[in-house]
Amino acid sequence: MTTQSKPRKPLPTPSRDNVPFWEGLKQREFRIQQCSGCGSYRWLPKPACPKCMSTDYAWVAASGEGVVWTYTTIYRAGPAFQDDIPFTVAAVELKEKPLRCLVMSWIVDCDAEAVYIGMPVKVKFEDIPGEDTTVYKFAPA
Repeated sequence: MTTQSKPRKPLPTPSRDNVPFWEGLKQREFRIQQCSGCGSYRWLPKPACPKCMSTDYAWVAASGEGVVWTYTTIYRAGPAFQDDIPFTVAAVELKEKPLRCLVMSWIVDCDAEAVYIGMPVKVKFEDIPGEDTTVYKFAPA
C-alpha cells in the first residue's frame, strides 16, 4: 500500500523588486515603499510613485496595523489547503496614508463568522518549518 503525501502549500517567490519586503518579514518587520519625493506609502511595490511619479523611494517598516477593507471566506479549496477550510482572506487597509495601501492576507486567530469590514487587525509573522521563509497574516488587534 502506498501512502500519498499531502501537497505542500506554495511558497512565495521573491523577485528583485520585493526582496526587501521578504527580508523584512524574517526580521519581524512589515516593510512597504515610501516615496522620497512626496512621502506617500505604497503597496504593492512599484517603480514609480502613483501620486507624484517619483522613482526615488525607500523601504520602511510599516506599523503592521490596519482594518479589514473587504474579505471572503473560503469553504472549498485545493488539496494543499484542505486542513485550513474554512479560512478568510481579506484586503487589509494599512494605517499608513495618504494613499490607500491594501494588502491581501489571511485573517487568523478568529472564527470566520467574526470577521467584519472595518475590523482592526495587526500583522502576525509565521516562519515556514524547514524553509528559510517567513510569511505574514493578519489577526484581530
